[in-house]
Amino acid sequence: MAGGPPQQGPSVLQILAMGQERNHAADAVAHHPRIESLIKLGKESEATWLQIGSFILSLYEFAAIQKLTKTSLECIGQTAEAMGDLDRAVGSYENALRHNAYSIVALSQIAAICRSKEEFKKAAEYFGRVVGIAPESGDVWGALGEFGSFL
Repeated sequence: MAGGPPQQGPSVLQILAMGQERNHAADAVAHHPRIESLIKLGKESEATWLQIGSFILSLYEFAAIQKLTKTSLECIGQTAEAMGDLDRAVGSYENALRHNAYSIVALSQIAAICRSKEEFKKAAEYFGRVVGIAPESGDVWGALGEFGSFL
């Protein structure tokens, strides 16, 4: 056999010593002030992003509840109106406006109820708010034109 005796690898003690040297080097790097500040910053950033995500989620939940509440109040108003309870209908639409002051449905329905009760000035105010929000509403412009002789 050529080549001589087989080569021996490092002893167990040598392997342990090399491992300790590597651990010391890793500890030295991990405890370097810049590395520690980066680790701290990373943990703070993660916490910050979790807070931001939680806040955004709560905004979406709030918006969904607001939308559901507004829609429910508009439905209650339409039901009360269909049953002939115009005062309750107006109250429901006004509650919907507290949740969304730009609700064209609520503004239009209150205006229509005021017109049916011959409260033309009040109806014109509500129709005017609708026109301010959605100037392309031809029906609303027509309704406002009807009030010219009453105002």
